[in-house]
Amino acid sequence: MQRAQSVQQAAARILIVDDEPRILNFVARELTSQGYEVRTAAESSAGLAMATAEAYDLVILDLLMPGLDGRDVLQRILKRNPNQAVIVLSALGDPGSKVMALELGAEEGLVYSELAHQTMSRYGMWQRQLDNDLVEAWIARALAATAEGSPARVKALAANADWHEDLNSARAALALAEELGDVELRSTGLGSVQGLLAFTGEFDEAIEVAEARAHLLSQIPDPDQVANALFMDVDLYANVGRLVDARDTVERLEETVAGLTPHHRLHGVAMRMRLESGMGNWAGIQSLTEGTEAAVEANLATPCPFNVGVLLISALGMVHRGDEGSATRLVAKAESIGMIGYHDLHAARWLNLAIARKDHGGVRRTVDSIQQEWLTPVAWELWAALFDGLAMLEERDRIEAEGPVWIRPDAYVAPFAVRALGIARRDAALLADAVNRFAAMGLDWHAQQTRVALNQLGGASATPPA
Repeated sequence: MQRAQSVQQAAARILIVDDEPRILNFVARELTSQGYEVRTAAESSAGLAMATAEAYDLVILDLLMPGLDGRDVLQRILKRNPNQAVIVLSALGDPGSKVMALELGAEEGLVYSELAHQTMSRYGMWQRQLDNDLVEAWIARALAATAEGSPARVKALAANADWHEDLNSARAALALAEELGDVELRSTGLGSVQGLLAFTGEFDEAIEVAEARAHLLSQIPDPDQVANALFMDVDLYANVGRLVDARDTVERLEETVAGLTPHHRLHGVAMRMRLESGMGNWAGIQSLTEGTEAAVEANLATPCPFNVGVLLISALGMVHRGDEGSATRLVAKAESIGMIGYHDLHAARWLNLAIARKDHGGVRRTVDSIQQEWLTPVAWELWAALFDGLAMLEERDRIEAEGPVWIRPDAYVAPFAVRALGIARRDAALLADAVNRFAAMGLDWHAQQTRVALNQLGGASATPPA
């Protein structure tokens, strides 16, 4: 939240209150380098004392701190000085708390454009997945309350685009951002266009937009926005089978988030684990599991589906490495975290686990639970797992219906579809083609598993790899 008063003078005094040392030090260092006079407090009561004892042009306040609640600190600061400019840093998982915090003195357009934008940018930031009507209402209020031509309007348009899958709204957000000349807003607009192009299967154009956005990243001072762009790019490159580019981008993402919050670092871990899982690097996942668990523990106070997802990926790696005991422990730990909803994000993890365990009943239940709206062009992990699951269940009709559309050179999913068709038809030529496609993409483990299925054609049946 930023109140009407702005901070423009080079000598402005800024107080930062945050119990996370990396964030506190990063923000303080950046603001000091810009010529601001910066003071810091690492705990809420000290921050309150400083904010009420002296005058500051701006207070930057974390709401989620131990001891005195950050919302109480905010209310006391504003009670003493109603005109105090405040920026709130919040990882709250309850919608009502976030709205309350943002509405303390903020303009409606700023509140709801930011709330809508953050909700779409951070789909999993709520402990319980949000009701669609609530998100719809926030976006409607954002559009109604933001002024035409304003920076807040860019965020409202981008949120509307993402929620309604409206490419025209995304392009309008980008056009306005370019008119305003703000590099971070341009990145927001480009990200919205990129995401919707990928969502509709326009991958060539999505990559062009991603490359245009990449040229802006060195000009963006906010590492959170840089991390978000890199996160999207890893997913995009993996989707189109450009796994070398995906690996390079994961490394950049890990470097970017290393000095940020536990939540940012978890996102770096998650993209690494997703990529290694997609490549069948089970030994690598096993070696990363201890660090993955530590990253989840550090982030448990912040709702995120990846708290669950990375543990399920770790469990999958353990199954493939023959350590069922560790896999069972990791699954139990994932289930205990209590993220409610997000079934679309975890379906591929559960399906891959059931396939690896040769649990036909689990495969059947998970396949039956998958809703058609989850099977979008960007759901590369889910499609790959689904083709393996359908092959295990010998569902030839569905494989024949779904598979051919994926047989193209620019898709991670393509060799999985070809393999499923080869198993369903008992076609050695298709299985050999799948082997070659996997190998060309650098998916050596999957290629080897497909050779096993090919060899089985001489026996009783060809079964999908575990």
